[in-house]
Amino acid sequence: MNHLIRKNRIYRLCFFTLFFLYYIIIPVQYLDATHSDLIIGGTDVITIVDSEYLHSGNIVIKDNGTLVIESSKFEIYSTKDFEYNITIQDDGRLLLINGSLSSTRSTNLYLRDDGNLTIVQNSVVGAFRVWADNRSTFFVDSSTLHLDTLTANCQEISFNKSMVTGGFDIISNFAFVQNSEIRSGQNSFHLSSNNSIEILGDVIDCVSVSISSEATLTFRNSVLAGHNLFFSGNDSINVENSEFHERATISPSFVTPVLRGYNSIFPNPLIFDRKTPLVYLYNVTTPSITVNDSTKVFRYWWLTAHVTDSIGTPVFGANATVLFYWNNSIASSGITDDKGTVTIPLLSNIITAEKDEFVGNYLWYVSYQRYSSSRQSIAVDNNTVVYVSLPFIVDFLKSFLFKYIILGIVFTIPVLVLVIYLKMKRKVKGRFS
Repeated sequence: MNHLIRKNRIYRLCFFTLFFLYYIIIPVQYLDATHSDLIIGGTDVITIVDSEYLHSGNIVIKDNGTLVIESSKFEIYSTKDFEYNITIQDDGRLLLINGSLSSTRSTNLYLRDDGNLTIVQNSVVGAFRVWADNRSTFFVDSSTLHLDTLTANCQEISFNKSMVTGGFDIISNFAFVQNSEIRSGQNSFHLSSNNSIEILGDVIDCVSVSISSEATLTFRNSVLAGHNLFFSGNDSINVENSEFHERATISPSFVTPVLRGYNSIFPNPLIFDRKTPLVYLYNVTTPSITVNDSTKVFRYWWLTAHVTDSIGTPVFGANATVLFYWNNSIASSGITDDKGTVTIPLLSNIITAEKDEFVGNYLWYVSYQRYSSSRQSIAVDNNTVVYVSLPFIVDFLKSFLFKYIILGIVFTIPVLVLVIYLKMKRKVKGRFS
């Protein structure tokens, strides 16, 4: 009896051993380090899906060849730095989707001659040094990249919804960075392009940040931080809803014919010279502004008017007019929206090397049809909000809300007719069936 029990245990042990080997060990593919170079070319497409792939050897993708690694863990296994490398060239493509690429030691990844690397919902972790040149392209979307360095002189590069760390030195004909975090630790981030560059919804936090465009450089909804911030745009630089944190307590450096800033924050003082001859600042917060040479800074703030009738109903289409105080000529105007609100930029200061001249004295009033408020004086040295009540009651039949209701009815009636028709048709069909 005991002999049978021992025999049964041996069978179970053999079964679980085979199960472990078949389902755990076999899916992981180990390649011989001395005979494992993976070379893909000639329009071949190699796909690795749902695998754990341990690779010891070089990878070369060329001549329109494609390697797709999807939902897989792919690791470059080396025993010393730069023992194995990845090369993508001559229209070769490497596509990483929903998985991970890693390396045990430092590894070069070369993009050359129209090679393309596309990373989507993937993580790349390891001491990778990425070199991109000769019309190559590099696209990163919804991914995490922890690189050693990225050095590029390429055709196009983009980061979208991604987290990227490392040292960056990028020259690209087309560059696009959106909703991403780029952090380089003790390294620098340098980006330049022959065309426009847009930094949209990003956080760039590096020791040194340098971004240059041969056309227009745009920052929107972004945060930039570093000990040395330098920005250049040959046409103009536009800053919208962004923050610039210069840790060395000096001003970020802008080199451009025209700098426009909107609703942005500069925690440190701003200093401008002849490298930026014209500066327009709209609701820009900064401790101070210093101007040297022939630069002119025009500083604006927002005047926001809320217009209602005598019972508090928002007035759509009212005209808010602002006059220069000294001669009563029109400085600016605007029309209220469906919420009865209008926002107008008003010039507050003109700053030159010689003086900071306050020009923010105005008169303003609101009119609607034959109704008008009285003229009021205002000194604009910050954002200002005013409330106006006009002496009438909005005609509901002419109101903006009424127009919405009419449009809703117009679009709803045909739908109701169609629904009723289909129900009646179904009933009639049921009677004769």
